[in-house]
Amino acid sequence: MTEKKGRSYQKKFEVAAPVEAVWKAITDGEEMTRWFCQEASCEPGAGGLQHIDWGGGAKATHMVKVWEPGVHLRTEAVGPERPGMSAAEPYAIDWYLEHEGGITRVRMVASGFGEGPEWDHEYDGTFHGWDNFHKTMKHYLEHHRGQASANVVLYAMLSVPPAEAWSRLMSPEGLVKKGGLDVLTKGAPFRFETSHGDVFAGVVLNFVPAKTFSAMVESLNKAVLNLEMCIVPGKGHFLYLSLNTWGMPKAEVEALGARIKAIVYGLFPQGTEAPFSACAADLTQ
Repeated sequence: MTEKKGRSYQKKFEVAAPVEAVWKAITDGEEMTRWFCQEASCEPGAGGLQHIDWGGGAKATHMVKVWEPGVHLRTEAVGPERPGMSAAEPYAIDWYLEHEGGITRVRMVASGFGEGPEWDHEYDGTFHGWDNFHKTMKHYLEHHRGQASANVVLYAMLSVPPAEAWSRLMSPEGLVKKGGLDVLTKGAPFRFETSHGDVFAGVVLNFVPAKTFSAMVESLNKAVLNLEMCIVPGKGHFLYLSLNTWGMPKAEVEALGARIKAIVYGLFPQGTEAPFSACAADLTQ
C-alpha cells in the first residue's frame, strides 16, 4: 500500500547572487534576520535545529534533514500535532539551488499539508506568504547583501473581513492620507503619504487584492514593505505587516515603526494581551 501524501506546492525564482550567498541566507541565523525574521539560530548539518522568531510571539523550530551545501536543504517542523489537523507527513521545506552565469536558480517545495478543509487556511496563507519572503530575500541579496536589517513587524487581530480591513488600511484614516494605490500591479510605481507625514514611494513587487501586498520602498533606502491578511481557524483574521530596512539608523526605524503601529492599532484596537500571542502557535507549525 502506498502511503498517503499530503498536499505540497513549489516556488521558483532567480537571484543575481552567488550560490554561496543564497545558501548562507537560508542556513545562517544572522543572515535570516536580514530578510525572513526577527531572530534566528541555525545549527549546521543534518540533525541541526533552526529556531525562528518572527516577533509578536510567533516562533517555530525546524530540524535539518538534508544538508548538501549549495545544492539541497530540507527542514522539517518540530512541534506537537494540532487537534483535529493530522497530516500524513511533517510540514517540510526543501530548497534546491543551481547556479549558472552569475544567477542562482531557486526551487522551494513546501509539503506536509493535510487534505481536509481545516488545512486550507495554512496552505493558502503560506503559499502567498512565501512569495513575499522570497521577494524580500532576492531584494536583500541583490541590493543590500551583508547589511544588517532594522525591521518593523506587527500583528493586528481584525474584527472585520479582510476586504473591509484592507479598505480601512488604505484610507486617509489609515496609511494613505495622500496619494494612492490605485494601480497595484507588479512593476507599477506607487506613492502615498501617511497621516504622520511618512512617505512610501517605490515599485510594487506583488499584489493579491485584499490578501497580500509587497513593495520596494525607494524613499526608505530601498526598503521592502509587506502586508498580508491571514486567518487562524477559531480565532479570526489578522494583519501581518513587516518593513525590512537596510542602511538606516535603528532609532529612525524604531520611530517610524511606532508611528505605523499608532495608525494600525488606532484602526484595529487590540486587547490587553500582545496582539498576536493568542494565535502564534497556530501559525508556526
